Amino acid sequence: MWKLFTSALLMTLSSLVFAAKVEVAISGMSCGSCAMKITEALNKTGKCEGVKVDTETKKASFETKGEISDGEISKAIEEAGYKATKITRS
Repeated sequence: MWKLFTSALLMTLSSLVFAAKVEVAISGMSCGSCAMKITEALNKTGKCEGVKVDTETKKASFETKGEISDGEISKAIEEAGYKATKITRS
């Protein structure tokens, strides 16, 4: 029982420590279908939550669940057919 509690506590603490707000400027998207593809690609990583993609500003924003590198973010977006041009964390 103690191991289960300790494990759950560590998972909660690590998600708090590594949680960050991320904004990504994206080139190549122009419509709602593009936004859906990018949203699906970021959600598929399992490390992004609350993904919102705005086709007018050409930006995606989300919060991280644990650690995700800029490279992982860029790769997910590129695999969906778009390019991450700037990644900002706060």
